[in-house]
Amino acid sequence: MDSYDFIIVGCGIAGASAGYELAAHGRVLVLERESQPGYHTTGRSAALFVQTHGPAVIRALARGAKNFFLDPPAGFTEHPLLTPRGMLLIGRADQSALLDHNFAQSSRHIASIRRLDRKAACALVPLLKEDYLVGAVLDPEARRRLRSAGVVVWLDAPPHTLAERVGSGWRRPLLDEDPAGTLSRLDAVRRPVYGELANVVLRVGGRRPQALAEDVIRASRTLLECGCSAGTGPAVGASSW
Repeated sequence: MDSYDFIIVGCGIAGASAGYELAAHGRVLVLERESQPGYHTTGRSAALFVQTHGPAVIRALARGAKNFFLDPPAGFTEHPLLTPRGMLLIGRADQSALLDHNFAQSSRHIASIRRLDRKAACALVPLLKEDYLVGAVLDPEARRRLRSAGVVVWLDAPPHTLAERVGSGWRRPLLDEDPAGTLSRLDAVRRPVYGELANVVLRVGGRRPQALAEDVIRASRTLLECGCSAGTGPAVGASSW
C-alpha cells in the first residue's frame, strides 16, 4: 500500500500549486474527481492574469505570483504561461462610483492604469454601446510587455487609405456605415497607443507587400542584433524605413 506525506483534495490552481510546493518536502497525492485538472473554477478563471481583481488578499496573492508566471522555474513548462494583453473594465452610469473606486485602488499598484470616458472606451472596443456605459478603467500593463518580448512593428496607413481598401465594409459590421469616419475616429484614439508601443513604424501608403515585408525583416533584425528593442517609443523612426 502506497503511503504519502501530503494528500490534497482538488486539482485546481490552488491544489496543484500546493502540491508543487509540498513536493520538495515529501510524497504528495493530489485527488481529483473530474476527468482532468482545473475542470471547474480554475478552468474558467485562468484565461486572464490581473493584479487588480478581487479583495485585497486576492490582489496580494496575484502580485506575489507575478514573477512566477512571467519567469517559471526551469523545466516547469515548455510554453509561456502568459501572453501580453490589456484589460478594460467597463461600467454603466449607476456604476460610476465603483469604477472610480477600482481606479483608485488599482492605481496604488499599477502606475500605468487609466480612467477612460465613454468615447475613449468605445474607440478602443467599438462593439460597446456608447449610451450603455459611462466610462471604463484600462489596465495596459501586460500590453506594454510586448516591447520586452521582441520587436513591435506598426504598419501605419492613414484612415483614407484603409477606407479605400475595405470599400463598403463588406464582412466588417463595424464599418457598414461611414467607413472613413469610423476609421478616422479609431485612428485618433489608437494612434498614440501604437506610437507608444512600436519599435518600428513603417509608412504603408501604396507600397507593395513584398517591399514592406523586406523592410519589416531588415528593421527587426537590426534591432534584435543591437539589443535595443526595449524602450518607450519607436526605436527606428518612420522616415528611416
